[in-house]
Amino acid sequence: MEDLAVDVGLLPLALVGTALVAFGALHLWKADRFFAFYTRFNEGKGPFQLPGGASEGATRLFGVALIAIGIMAFIGAFT
Repeated sequence: MEDLAVDVGLLPLALVGTALVAFGALHLWKADRFFAFYTRFNEGKGPFQLPGGASEGATRLFGVALIAIGIMAFIGAFT
C-alpha cells in the first residue's frame, strides 16, 4: 500500500510545474505580444529588465526555458 501513496507535500510542485509549462507555451504561441509587453516594461528600468525584451527570439527562448523548468519540476514532484 505504501507504493501507491502520494506525498501531498509535493503536489504544489506539480502544480507549479504545470503552470510553468502552460506559461512557456503561451510565450511561444503569443511571442510578438509578450515581446511588445517586455519592451514597454523594460523602458527606463536599467539593470532590472525582464529577459524577454531583447528580441522576439529571446522571448521564444524564455518560453522554452519556462517549459523546461516546468517539466523538471513536474518530474521532480513524482520521482
